Amino acid sequence: MIQKKSQMKSWIIYIIIGIIVIMALAGCGTTTEKTVLQQSPLSIIVGTDIHYLSPSMTDHGKIFTEAMAGGDGKFTAYCEEITDAFFEEVREAKPNALILSGDLTFNSDENSHKDMVQKLSALQEAGINVLVLPGNHDIDYPYVYKYEGKNAIRMEGISPKIFKALYKDFGYNQAIAKDKASFSYVYELAEDFWVMCIDSHAKGYEEMILDKTLSWAQKQLQKAQQNNIKVMMVTHENILSHHEEITSGFILKNADKLLALVQKYDVMFNLSGHIHIQHIAKQNNFYEIVTSALSISPNQYGVVEIDQERKMTYEVKVADISAYAKKHGSTDLVLLDFAQMSRMYFNAAGKPKIKKALADLSLSQKETEDMIGFATWVNEAYFAGRIIEEKKRMLKDSRWQLWEKYGQNTFFYTYLKGILKEEPQVESFLYIR
Repeated sequence: MIQKKSQMKSWIIYIIIGIIVIMALAGCGTTTEKTVLQQSPLSIIVGTDIHYLSPSMTDHGKIFTEAMAGGDGKFTAYCEEITDAFFEEVREAKPNALILSGDLTFNSDENSHKDMVQKLSALQEAGINVLVLPGNHDIDYPYVYKYEGKNAIRMEGISPKIFKALYKDFGYNQAIAKDKASFSYVYELAEDFWVMCIDSHAKGYEEMILDKTLSWAQKQLQKAQQNNIKVMMVTHENILSHHEEITSGFILKNADKLLALVQKYDVMFNLSGHIHIQHIAKQNNFYEIVTSALSISPNQYGVVEIDQERKMTYEVKVADISAYAKKHGSTDLVLLDFAQMSRMYFNAAGKPKIKKALADLSLSQKETEDMIGFATWVNEAYFAGRIIEEKKRMLKDSRWQLWEKYGQNTFFYTYLKGILKEEPQVESFLYIR
């Protein structure tokens, strides 16, 4: 009897150990939660155009500083801190998914991609589902450099095949449907809600969706419609126009084909980036939300909330880089006043280009300065999605009259006019019933 009791205790111990081992194994690797129940509320964070550059790709020397100053205002010198601060906010918010809609890297070099993969893996280990898409800067980018002192050393960008191998665990491998011809996939965020990510870089730096991918997407949308499943889409380049003069190179080359599909199958909305501005466009009942680039002032990202009835709210949030810097004990004065420093850097990048455009006009120094100041003001508000707040004052400003009098034959006049004549709307918030 005593022997039987002893044997029984041994079996109980083995069973308990077995359960502990199984539970431990279940907790290994990624801890992300996949599909949630039908009609459960969903929270999604979207970031785009991070343009991350690995520390191994620059010594922050002369050639790097000059190259960045001549760019479009990306604060690449602080891309490490911008990225880490953003990811820390995502980790604290614990959304159902983080979506990165392209241009993960500055110029598609492998070192930057490997660093990014490491950061995203840490997020997934913290329980955040990460879904990514490549952008035009992520695959076969034609201008890849490593910056050392006075030298910019030419390097190669990664191929579509390598991108898929590196990022397969961030959406693609967990997808319920995968396009073999590209990095496009369908992710089941809830039983009645899908995220469809459409890749336009299956052949590298092309910005076009393959016909095979469009056929695949149509089949998935048909399936969703038949099963009363709501679908949101993600692209890098835009489907709709967000400025009448800025279309070539920004709208997908065959956007009309994808637009026909999203309207036919009642896709709720599309999230994209690429153009770097904060802007919302609509055609019929279809919305496209362009989230501004995280890499430029005011360093924003989007928060999407889907309620139980599948109504959607989108709202912009500014990444608090200074709070991150203070929390981690930084003494860098730029980081500690990052919002202002990033704003100044962005504006400083644009002013020389505006000045050059005005150089051939017969203007006084004051007129030139006034016109540059006005264009800088409009450009900053436009990129941040704040035009509606200041448009009335802009139209009455005497410096706009200078542009109308002297600058009509310049690109910047056409650019500014396109912004100011657009019907004012809120660009940082959207509610879809």
